Amino acid sequence: MTTAKKILTLALCLTCLTVGMTGCAKDKSSSDTKIAKSTSSQTESSDSKKIKELSNKLEKLENTLSNILGEDIFDPSDGDGNVNGEIHPIYDDTAVVEAYKSGDDSKLTDDKDKYIFKELKKAVGEIIKDDMSEYDKEKAVYDYVFSQTHFNDDSLVAISDESEDDESYNPYGFFHDHSTICVGNATTIKLFFDVLGIDSKIIHSTENGEHAWNVVKIDGKWYHLDVTFDGGNEAPDYAYFNVPDTAKDDGSYP
Repeated sequence: MTTAKKILTLALCLTCLTVGMTGCAKDKSSSDTKIAKSTSSQTESSDSKKIKELSNKLEKLENTLSNILGEDIFDPSDGDGNVNGEIHPIYDDTAVVEAYKSGDDSKLTDDKDKYIFKELKKAVGEIIKDDMSEYDKEKAVYDYVFSQTHFNDDSLVAISDESEDDESYNPYGFFHDHSTICVGNATTIKLFFDVLGIDSKIIHSTENGEHAWNVVKIDGKWYHLDVTFDGGNEAPDYAYFNVPDTAKDDGSYP
């Protein structure tokens, strides 16, 4: 799950808890009238207990949110706007795409590229049909990437401190480990689009932390595509699927 997803989820939780506490207060007010009439204190006692429990949960969620909004995640700069540390590199898929289009992987010298090629070929065969439109292919790729990976919380920060075994920022991490960060999602989606002949690019923002997503050209028009920010659980909710430039104005993007 992305930091943005965590924040949105926690914000929703905080809202729900606040509403719940307000609801309890209303229930309590209503119950007080009944209590005065019935001379019973059971409802009031129960409501007070609920309010206390919700207050404790609210405090814990606020602490969690505070930790997530720490400087290590959102302010990796040196004070002058420059990001400290190494930014995750963007995977160059040229060799794999050429191997896919030619059907010959003999020129691939990197073992990880060979693995990516093998898994990519298998995946395309599973999800892409000959009679699909460009849009259908795009959606099939989006759904596949969403379903096959989980977000690597250990690599949230822009400063690259991952071990040599961490490949969550490229397609190898997707296919081999099913674990990615935003850069891994964006490069994997572009890899699929490149072999399918769908025009796309990667936007890699590093000004306020790091985030990467895709822009894709469907039926002659460009759209933003961000599987990392998708808020779905078991299935995508498509909140950032083929959205216009105005979607970036909601405060979610660096």
